[in-house]
Amino acid sequence: MAQMSIWLAANGATGACRIVRRLLEAGARIVATTDQNGHNEVVRLLLKCDADIEAAAYNGKRALHLAVEMGQVEIVDILLVAGANMDAGANDGRTPLTFALHNDRGLAMIASLLDRGAKLEATSDNGRTALH
Repeated sequence: MAQMSIWLAANGATGACRIVRRLLEAGARIVATTDQNGHNEVVRLLLKCDADIEAAAYNGKRALHLAVEMGQVEIVDILLVAGANMDAGANDGRTPLTFALHNDRGLAMIASLLDRGAKLEATSDNGRTALH
C-alpha cells in the first residue's frame, strides 16, 4: 500500500483534508508527521483515522520531534493528548524536549512538554541531557 505523511498532505494547504480523505479511501497507509504550516485539522483527521503516531523517519524523528522543531505548540499538544511518546529518542537519542531547548522553541513549548512529564535527565547518544 502507498505510504504518505501528514507533511505531504498538509503541504497542499488548500483542500488538504479532502486529499487525505481520498487517500484513506484508496487504502493509503498514513504516517503521522507534521509540517511548518501547522495544519491542525489534518493532524486531527489522520489521528482519528488511526495514523501511526510513533512512526519514525529515516533519522528516527517522530511527529512530535518535527512539531517541536517547527515550533507548532498546538500540534505538539494535539500529539501529546493523542498519546505521543514525549521521551522517544531520534536515532541520535535526542528527545522532543532536547529539540525544544536546543532550538529555542520558547517557553510555551518547553512548558507543554515539562507539564506532561518529559524527562530532563534523558540522554542522547553522546551522553548529553536536555540541559547540556
